[in-house]
Amino acid sequence: MNLPVIDAVLVLALLGGLIWAGYWGRRLVRSVSQFTIAGREMGMWLGLSTAIAEGIGLISIANACQQGFRNGFSFIWLSLASLLLINIPLFGIIGFGIKRYRATNVQTLPQYYEQRYDRGVRIFAGFVLALGGVLNMAIFPIVESQFLIEFLEIPNRELFRINFFGLFSYPIGAFHVVLLILLALATFFTFLGGMVTVIITDYIQSVLIYVSVLVVSLLVLKFTDLASMREAVETHIGPAAFSPLKTHGGRGIGLVFTLVFLLNAITHRLAFPPALQKMSAAKSPEVVRKMFLLSTIFGQGRGILFVAWGIAALALFGPATPPGFASAELYHRVVGARFLRTIMEGIPLMKGIALAGFIFASISTNDSYLLSWASVIANDCICAVRRRPLPKERHIGVLRLSAVGIAAFIFLFGCWYDPKQTILQYFYLTGLLFTVVGLITWFGLYWSRITSAGAWACLLSGLALVTGWFIFDKYFMVATMKAHPNLERFINVDNLMLFGTLFPAILMIVVSMLTRKPQRFVDYGKKLRELEEAEREKRNGGQEG
Repeated sequence: MNLPVIDAVLVLALLGGLIWAGYWGRRLVRSVSQFTIAGREMGMWLGLSTAIAEGIGLISIANACQQGFRNGFSFIWLSLASLLLINIPLFGIIGFGIKRYRATNVQTLPQYYEQRYDRGVRIFAGFVLALGGVLNMAIFPIVESQFLIEFLEIPNRELFRINFFGLFSYPIGAFHVVLLILLALATFFTFLGGMVTVIITDYIQSVLIYVSVLVVSLLVLKFTDLASMREAVETHIGPAAFSPLKTHGGRGIGLVFTLVFLLNAITHRLAFPPALQKMSAAKSPEVVRKMFLLSTIFGQGRGILFVAWGIAALALFGPATPPGFASAELYHRVVGARFLRTIMEGIPLMKGIALAGFIFASISTNDSYLLSWASVIANDCICAVRRRPLPKERHIGVLRLSAVGIAAFIFLFGCWYDPKQTILQYFYLTGLLFTVVGLITWFGLYWSRITSAGAWACLLSGLALVTGWFIFDKYFMVATMKAHPNLERFINVDNLMLFGTLFPAILMIVVSMLTRKPQRFVDYGKKLRELEEAEREKRNGGQEG
């Protein structure tokens, strides 16, 4: 492992301080509500810091570097289009959808489905969310472990073998050790105090993460410049490096994925429990809007920096995959780590600062996600089927065991599965389950005609599409493409994601129109107007007094 002693001491000291802060925060948890949503007492600035920390995951850094290395500047233009056309005007300024969701006063998203549809939809949607979420999150520590191994130059050789009753043995290497450490750290903070601990540690982590990002970005600028980056993408990627609508030589984003990306910027906004759980923890719908606006602007800036790191790596190394990597896809996942390691060589404390930032970035995302999916499993898949609610201590115990179970599954998944898609494609492929959940949330909040039958149709169709694709991709894709190579234009991940967004929506509308009118629609727009009017009267009364 290539890490100077002084750098290692710095990392351990910072990590020890974070563990102490998390342990101290556990004493503040006295109820299930505090464990899951911090008692709905999170203000805007604390909410902003935790949203920033959650958004700068190590997986986000690896993904953005991969996009920059493969697609040049085009991903920046796509992200800016989403920011300027959707995120800022719709959500950040108007508060479209997100303020209505906060007004429902639910702790988890499936709880809203019981309010709007029925308990069956809540339980099944909880299952769909948990499945999609755990599969979506499973790639996080896998890629993060590969990233850190490359950054620290750890030889991934076999350390020992585990023998399973003489039937077969499984080799354990450095990858498995790093994977276990990352999952153990995230689980530790989630287990301690739930959302309270996550918010406290995220606040601390956000400071170090941003310092690390700033220092590393200044170092990147010292080793490269915009002219050399532009020349590299023009030479190795071509026109696809500057437009998300184009592809060239297997690189580039393309029109179909651009449409998927923009559509899901809307549907996923009310489908992703880790972000929605932070909304539920906010003091009011207006705080949710302000948190989203500021965190989105900050998030876009950091995303551009990470993409630039990937482009700089292309300028330094070129597009070829060096010896020692099993595939080009694996190399593209860790090329950012290889680049940063190269430019930091010989600079005192630089690797320690960066490594601490990477570890904190991993924890800040993974603990939030573990808590969110554990809340869905515990509240909406286990407690929802019980006639009587669990006592507080047992309920929190179920939440903690759910988090541990998810971490154990992800570790086993990482031992078995190595994704063949890009990080972003894997996100959106498993994210099809979020898409259908988002559809029944949006339509449920804004259209009274949507029925429980329509919601069931939407959820089942999305689950069938994702399950069918994984089976086809695992067992039939290679043979089918060899026999009919021209089908690759039509049978691919991008087309599946677009179809998986449009078809369930159309099916839900048709089924709802054919079934009876629901009785559970609540106009949360009217409720928001009443809350805002009451707030204005309160302020005016205070001024008069």
